[in-house]
Amino acid sequence: MAEKVVLPPKKRLRFRLTSNASAGSSAGGGGRGGDGDSAAAPAPAPRREPSSLPPRSPSLPKPLTYKHGAGSRGDGGGGGDGAAAPTPAPRRVPSSTPPRSTSPRKPFTYNPSAGSSGGGGAAGPKLSYSEPLSHLVCGAAGKPIPQYKFKILSEYYACFRPMRRDGSQFYRAFLFSYLENLGKMQGSQAEVTRLMECVARSRVNFLRLEWNDAYFSNPEAFFSSVVSEFEHLVNSVANGLNADELYKISLQEISSSRILSLLRLLTEVQIRTYEAHYNREQSQNQNEKINALLFCKESVRPFGADVISLQMMALPQALGIPLHLAAVDGTVNDGPVQVKCIDIIPRSGPLSSSRKYYLSSATDKPPVLPAGNLFLSDRMPLVILLKSSNGTAILYRK
Repeated sequence: MAEKVVLPPKKRLRFRLTSNASAGSSAGGGGRGGDGDSAAAPAPAPRREPSSLPPRSPSLPKPLTYKHGAGSRGDGGGGGDGAAAPTPAPRRVPSSTPPRSTSPRKPFTYNPSAGSSGGGGAAGPKLSYSEPLSHLVCGAAGKPIPQYKFKILSEYYACFRPMRRDGSQFYRAFLFSYLENLGKMQGSQAEVTRLMECVARSRVNFLRLEWNDAYFSNPEAFFSSVVSEFEHLVNSVANGLNADELYKISLQEISSSRILSLLRLLTEVQIRTYEAHYNREQSQNQNEKINALLFCKESVRPFGADVISLQMMALPQALGIPLHLAAVDGTVNDGPVQVKCIDIIPRSGPLSSSRKYYLSSATDKPPVLPAGNLFLSDRMPLVILLKSSNGTAILYRK
């Protein structure tokens, strides 16, 4: 009887002494009845799991990974028995990983000798930042005739803005140059009214022409839609849209493409409506006649089709916007090197008037043009473009 009373307390005492609370799990005393009569045996106490060792060496965790600057990680738990570890391995991003660069892209530099206009061909921006005309002079090094012509232009003009080299470069330059000047114009709302009256006259002629169903499912609805977008844009500029916002809008693919399609449409309407007059003009300049509808299908409608003199005369006449065009190439006429210039001035009637002349230095005086809202103080047209073997650009007077 005496032994039965004493033995249980000894077992309980030994069980408490051999338990290891820091191990996170029982060290074997709970699952086994064990040696109840060996009170002095220390065997159960040393039992331990590998996870209950002192803090693990920093070399044990698997290396962390860092992907694309996003801070993604690999196996952050490290090796060993994670369930038994009270403290997880420290998580860190390697400090040797450089941060992602946020520096802005450098602006495009126009280089005529590279045969590119507007940011490296059709993949570049639709229109670039304005740059000093001296860049054209430097870029034409090794081409003495074009370089000298650029030097002549640099006496009149301070900057140029190149267009992307594609079929719409003329239309894009014409539109952007006009809108830039519209924003600076006194009485710009009156100019918007005049402009939209010209568009309304073209609409009347547009409805008189026949249009293939494959080209227009609903010609009148399309014309009204793009005219509405165009009117909204010119009104925004007249009401104070700043140059930066205008630039951003001009880079938008969908809206700018629809407005450029309107300019092509106005050009086609003008040529097809007054086919006989443009044929006479073409036969005088090129000694050939055109079929207006076929010409427009091949050279006006496609967005990849660049312009010739016919379109350059038709669009200013359709919108009533005078145009000054400076042409630079490698040809030389008899006498000194000169820059060929053309002024295309809208007038009443089907055709605009054109005046051709040459400049050899700043002392040369261009022909006197009529005064008006769309002319500079020296009676130069507000829309001034440069045509060269490198494409189309807008010119800015000194």
